[in-house]
Amino acid sequence: MVTNDTQVQNVVGTKEGRIFLAGHDSLFEVLYQTGNWFRGPKCEKQNLSKNYLSSFIPAISFLSNVEEIRLISVDDTRHYLYTLGDKGTIEVYDLGADGLKLERKKSSSLLDIRREIRSTCGVEDEFLAGIVAINAIPSTRSQYVCLEAVTTKGMRIYFTVYPNLVPNYPIEQQDARASTLLKFMV
Repeated sequence: MVTNDTQVQNVVGTKEGRIFLAGHDSLFEVLYQTGNWFRGPKCEKQNLSKNYLSSFIPAISFLSNVEEIRLISVDDTRHYLYTLGDKGTIEVYDLGADGLKLERKKSSSLLDIRREIRSTCGVEDEFLAGIVAINAIPSTRSQYVCLEAVTTKGMRIYFTVYPNLVPNYPIEQQDARASTLLKFMV
């Protein structure tokens, strides 16, 4: 598969067989098909982050503030995909109830996360210097907490994608879809 000089940072697969790559400033999906007697197997990568126009006019990419995607984490129980950029931005993608779609739902920069934590917890800035890891939390471990982020100082930040901070239990995972990214607990 041609990567066009894109350095792949992270590779993740889903239970449904989808393969996602983090490369430079883009999220890619590997599309593969088995062959038939007339054609052999086919494999290609699709850029899910950039729009159609920016692939033809690279200058548009330079005008935007690009952030390299470092990590991808997938929650196969809820069908969410999370990315972490090198500047601390966390993005949430909804893979749909069946795990076969992809829709970007929310993006929270490190600045937004710091602001939200400072307003509720009073944590000092040195503990929020940067985010180095993200881990999806499956619904089998928590019905409400969906993502754990780890800072450079080892502090854990827990997030939910549900809009109500006080959940109505039990949450029907197949019906509840991501609509936000809120800090739940530090």
